[in-house]
Formats: sequence, structure tokens, C-alpha cells
Amino acid sequence: MLDPIPVPPSLRDAINPLTNLLHLHTLSLHIHEVILSYIIYNFLNAFLAPHLSTYLLPKTYAKFSLRTKLQWNMHATSFVNSTFVSLAALYVLYADRDRLSETWEERMWGYTGLGGMVQAFGAGYFVWDIQVCAANIEALGMTDLLHAVVALSFFSIDGVLLRSSNPLPRAHKTLSYLQKQRIPFILLTNGGGKSETERVEELSQSLKVPLDVSMFVQSHTPFTELADEYKDKRILVTGGDGDKCRRVAENYGFTNVLTPADLITAFPALWPFASPQNYESYARPIPNRRLSEREYSPRSNDNTIKIDAVFIFNDPRDWALDTQIILDLLLSQSGHLGSLSPKNGNTSLPNNGYQQDGQPPLYFSNPDLLWASAYHLPRLGQGGYKAAFEGVWKAVTCGAKLEKNMFGKPYQGTFDFAERRLQSHRHALIGSGRSKIGTEGLKRVYMIGDNPESDILGANDYQSASGSTWQSILVRSGVYSGGEPAHKPKVVVEDVWDAVQWGLEKEGWG
Repeated sequence: MLDPIPVPPSLRDAINPLTNLLHLHTLSLHIHEVILSYIIYNFLNAFLAPHLSTYLLPKTYAKFSLRTKLQWNMHATSFVNSTFVSLAALYVLYADRDRLSETWEERMWGYTGLGGMVQAFGAGYFVWDIQVCAANIEALGMTDLLHAVVALSFFSIDGVLLRSSNPLPRAHKTLSYLQKQRIPFILLTNGGGKSETERVEELSQSLKVPLDVSMFVQSHTPFTELADEYKDKRILVTGGDGDKCRRVAENYGFTNVLTPADLITAFPALWPFASPQNYESYARPIPNRRLSEREYSPRSNDNTIKIDAVFIFNDPRDWALDTQIILDLLLSQSGHLGSLSPKNGNTSLPNNGYQQDGQPPLYFSNPDLLWASAYHLPRLGQGGYKAAFEGVWKAVTCGAKLEKNMFGKPYQGTFDFAERRLQSHRHALIGSGRSKIGTEGLKRVYMIGDNPESDILGANDYQSASGSTWQSILVRSGVYSGGEPAHKPKVVVEDVWDAVQWGLEKEGWG
């Protein structure tokens, strides 16, 4: 159940930077209740408890020492807090519908808005307790203050106010519900660097939800539709750990795949600052091949290395080496590595002659500039590499445009592919008779995401070939945590569970 006392947006946004820094990711949703309970307990202790005690026990209360009066008032306030929190917790246990389908792990470590409210009122009490003990330390002593500090620490760590950055409980609950109700969905991510099978197996194990490759699209999955075009041609694949992305490309159907590791191992002079021995464990030999001369001239028995397309499957690990090789290819004649096109810099040609001589097309799979890692600050992603390469290209070509093909969210091609994958999965559910949805065509899709620049922008701008409409839902559990988003969604909710419930309500799902 949602928190019945919603937080004022201005207060939430103001406290968000601090709560994110402290990894107290749900505190910003309940900070108003912490403050409210702190004020209430101050009123009970400083005003209501002494006045009622004087009225009900005038002789006894008047004989108390200052220390005894302080402790009396504090115990009276503590009794009110313990009674309220106990009753409220019992109500959450029996009335919070969000908990009914949860496992014991989810009930222990998960989060609901109503449960967060109870924790917030309890946290406000302990904040008050620290303040009162500190203000009266001479009368109460250090022991009471230490008790208050320790009590607050354990309450926050073990409670839902200190939620791990790992959103598995709510994710498990959401996906389990969708599968139980036979509601079609797919997972669309800008991540990659490994096979869909490997990634789905990892997700299934961690989320404890059975998933299938047909329900999963990562940044380079749409490259599968290009495999036939380049099936018998040589491509360069960059990015990722070792040669994982090469193996992914081969699984897609690409039959002739080179990597920068192959090239630098065979031709160390390509980039003099690289250490070829670092790549030998996963590099493959390039037999009977040589680099082209500066001026390439076709011969009947040519054995120079020709690259027909460049695919950046994942974030490059060696930016310098990859940049040099890709730059060489885009300046080459017809993709022959080592050659230099005579059209480069010709102002009578489009784009001053650059990329006008049969150079290989360049494909990026993920435009994300930054991504959230285990480090406390965002890290550069594939979009960072793209920006760096564009800077080098602009400097080398005196400002020529870099012709490139972009995939990943928010680009149309990725959303086209995702919609086709969703339609296929939906038809499979309908055909099996396992879905409650109707047999009419796909009409509406709810895109749930945490990144306004990719998820929300992509859904808002998407033009469906089938005529479906896409509704964007922004969650606060990831990249976005507050403030005015760069691209406005239909609604902003706390997490994926709330997003699904919002969409189902809009559809009148019972």
C-alpha cells in the first residue's frame, strides 16, 4: 500500500542529494513523517506529559527531582510511541495488500509505502530521544544518550529506511505478478557485453523468476537483424571483456569477425603504446594477411585486410587502441586497413570527401554517456567513448561530420525491434491460451524506466509502425531521484511495482 501521507515534492527534492549520498534511498519519501513525529514527541514530552501529570498526580509529580521528572516525561512519551508503532505495525502486517504475495525475504528486506511510514514515525521518535538526552546530559548522564544513538542506528539499518541499492525484492514481486497474470512484458536494457542466454540465466537466478531469451533485449540484440547482410563479410567488433562480444556476434550469425586484439597482436606497429602480450590469451591469428599500403590499388590476388563494417557491441576497454583502429578504417579506401582515401579533404565532395570512398559503416549499440556502477559517482559509458571519438574525428577532419548508426534506447531502431519482440511474445501467450488479454492487435505499451534521457525520451518520441501508443512511466529507484526530469513522463512513481499497478489501473485490470 502507498504511504497515506505523501511527501511534499519540494521537501523530497531538497533532501534527495543527502539521502542518496548516505544510501538511505527511501528516506526522502518519508522525511516529512520523521519531522512530524519529532515535533509530536517534543510536544508530548515538553507540554502534554508534565501538564497531565500535574493535573492527575499533583502531589506525587511535585515531589519528583529534576532527573526523575525528565525520565517520567520521557517514559510517558515512549509509552505513546511504542503503543502507536505496535498498533500501526500490526495494521501493516494484516492490511497491507502489497505484502500478501511476498516471500519471507521480501517481507523482511522489501519496501512498501505504508511500512515506510511506520518506520519513519519510529525514526522520528529516536531522533527526538537523542535530542532530549543530549540537551539534558548533565541530569540524565552519558548512558541514556548512548542508548538513544545506538537505538536509532539499529532501527535505520535493519529497517526499510536503509534499503540496499539492490532492488531485487520489488523486481521479483513485479515480474512474478506479471507472469502469474499472463501479462506480456519484455526487458529492454542498454546493457550488454555478453550473450542474451548468459544474461537471462543470471537474471533468472538473481530475481528467482523464470525468464526466457525471447523476453529480453539488450543494447546489441538488434544487431541480429544485420547478420544476414554481413554474413559472409568481415566485420570488426569492439568492446566488452576479452572476446566475449566476438562470440556474441558469431552466435548472431556473423561468420568473419575480427577484434582489435587480433589486429594489434598480428601488427604491433598499429598502436605503438599497446602491449600485444596483454591480448594474446584471446586474440586469434590472421593467417596470410597484410596491411595495405598508403595508396591502395586492387590486385588479382589481394590479401590485405578489408573491414566491411565496425560494430561497437559494448563499452571499449582500451579506448586508445580502438580509437586508432576505427579512425584508420574511416579514413581508409574501401575499408582496407593501412590505406588512406585520396578523397579525404576534397571540398568539392559531400562532407569534404570524408566517408565517401566505401569506408565501413560504424554502428554504436548504446548512447548512454554515464551509468551507475558500484562507485558512488556515475561512470562513463559507451556514450562517453562515442563523445571522445567524435572529438578526435572532428580534430582530424577539421570538423567533418561523423556518419554513424545508433542503436540502444532512445533510438527508433531499438524500439522498433523491441516492439516486434513484444508482439511475438504476446502472440505466443495468446496462442497458448495462457493470457487473459484479448486477441486484437497491440494497442498500448507502458514503458517503465529510470532514465529520462533514454527510457522516457525513447517512449515519448517513438513512432510505432503498428499504430500502438507508448506511455512512459518514470521511477525514482535508479538514475532519476527527483527534480524536474529532462523529458516529461506520463507519471512519476517510486518503483517498478508502483509503475505496473498504475498501468493496470489505467487499463481497468481487475
